Amino acid sequence: MCEEFTALVPQAVTVPVKRGLGQHAADILHPEEARDRLRQGANQAIRLHATNPPASVPQPLQVEVDLHQPRSADLAALIPGVTRSGRTVAFTAETMTAAVRHALRAC
Repeated sequence: MCEEFTALVPQAVTVPVKRGLGQHAADILHPEEARDRLRQGANQAIRLHATNPPASVPQPLQVEVDLHQPRSADLAALIPGVTRSGRTVAFTAETMTAAVRHALRAC
């Protein structure tokens, strides 16, 4: 996720705290280490904010999410405005806030 995001927003500060090993497994940092790294990243992002304008996101947003389980896509497709192709669900949102809210319902 961090790599994908920095490809879209090169000036972004990301803090990886886990690495997926499979559908039900991850290599994660101890919570205290994760907390410390997140604090450092947040401090760095705040310092950089003054010299980097916020990223501009074109709207409306076309969102696609590839889900692990077909049954999750089955359920998400029941939400009005969501389309499905295999394990991928898609929807359009007018704002980033609306996209996050819709994604939380769909996923």
